[in-house]
Amino acid sequence: NVHVIIIKHGNYVFAGTAINDNGILRSSDNGRSWIPVNNGLPIGSFLSLASNGQDLYTGMASTGEVFRSTDDGMSWFYAGNGLPANSHIATLAVRDSNVYAGLGSGEGVYYSSNSGGNWTKISSSVSIGQVWTLVLADSNLFVGSIGTGVFLTQDNGISWTAKNEGLINKNIRSLLVTSDNYLYAGTTNGFVSYRPLSEMTTGIEDQSKEIPSQFILEQNYPNPFNPSTSIQYKISSRLYVSFKVYGVLGNEVATLVNEEKPAGIYEVNFDASQLSSGIYFYSLQAGSFVETKMMILLK
Repeated sequence: NVHVIIIKHGNYVFAGTAINDNGILRSSDNGRSWIPVNNGLPIGSFLSLASNGQDLYTGMASTGEVFRSTDDGMSWFYAGNGLPANSHIATLAVRDSNVYAGLGSGEGVYYSSNSGGNWTKISSSVSIGQVWTLVLADSNLFVGSIGTGVFLTQDNGISWTAKNEGLINKNIRSLLVTSDNYLYAGTTNGFVSYRPLSEMTTGIEDQSKEIPSQFILEQNYPNPFNPSTSIQYKISSRLYVSFKVYGVLGNEVATLVNEEKPAGIYEVNFDASQLSSGIYFYSLQAGSFVETKMMILLK
């Protein structure tokens, strides 16, 4: 059997294969013809592909490597710093600069807030095991595992909830969120189950739908922190938001948000596991509103 993954990205269709000589293939005519696009990729088996509409990511089997392309697959560069070696990157999900990786070799779920620049494990508090599928639905991350079923986190892994009510089989191989807000789960033995998203997220406040009366940038928590911290901000109208982190000399070290956002309350996670201890500044710009605060990384 040959493992093939297919994804739509921009004007192209991409396919990743587990055949070493083929790697990643791209089609511009809906699959009638294909060309290899492997510049910068090692020879190996590819288990996952994900796209945020601008960047494309692929994950490999056995090596624990993730690669990123910013030019529709014409060139690739390494984006897997912090992922465990010799692991299977079985599934990827991405929104903006936030990337999630599920490891089919049993190491759980890893998260990057800076487009794969560095990664940290976010599933240490729960026994998830082999993760072969994950999917994003707004602020919800649903994870499917082999043997333990479906899990949900809404705070980037700080807390997890098992969502296995009604499942016939807990060996989850695929997850899908539909446009009418249902979550479908496919199992390794051919069963398919589904539930409304509202049943699984009831009681958890969706802060992004609240309308603040003013712009506010909160102090990060915890502070000092090691290695990650959360920062909340509020915007009172739809605007393009730029949220960046700088070193004490003014050098940019991370971009947390760089897109248009509707009015609401938002929280982002900053992972500084690859940075040195010291003082850093985070700055939010939304229209004419600009505010900067200081935080301390203490390792």
